[in-house]
Amino acid sequence: MVKQICPSAEISSSSINNDSVFNSYKELIKRQDETIASLSQQIKKLKEDAEHQQNYDKENELASLWKQLAEQCQVSGANISRQQEIEHYKCMAVQWQSEAKRYQKWAEQWQQYQISQNSGDFQSSNPQDPVVEQLVSQNKELEEQLERGWQMYDSQGVSLAAALTEIEEAKAKIRILEGQIAQTAMDHSYKQVTPA
Repeated sequence: MVKQICPSAEISSSSINNDSVFNSYKELIKRQDETIASLSQQIKKLKEDAEHQQNYDKENELASLWKQLAEQCQVSGANISRQQEIEHYKCMAVQWQSEAKRYQKWAEQWQQYQISQNSGDFQSSNPQDPVVEQLVSQNKELEEQLERGWQMYDSQGVSLAAALTEIEEAKAKIRILEGQIAQTAMDHSYKQVTPA
């Protein structure tokens, strides 16, 4: 009956319904756009946070490697000090060798003297007996000194070899750490240059 009395009422109510549906879709699209924008911002922030975390991790790794290198350099400094000690011991060893040769020469001279004395008529009442006894005593003392010198020389040689081995091991560790630092620095600079 309303249709018959007022046919335009039907058109306006369907137009109102269409506007209402259109507005609700429009509102839904607007909310979805806001949600998408918010999620995009969150994604962007997460990417930035991840990049900062990677940079932070790389910087920590680099700092750790620098610390290890500093420690190895400190060890290397100690090794340099040891090398100086080694040089000192080498010098001492050369001196010991020189002394040992001198004592050996004296011992040989003494032996020659004894041989020449024993080959002739040697009497126990010889007035040179106290001198001979003193020379024999000196010879024994020199031989003992020579033996001690050789023992010290041998022990210094062992110490020298051990110190040189330690130095070579420290140098190898330093080369490894330098390589790791260089690689980390390259990785870090590559990450900064490469866009995310």
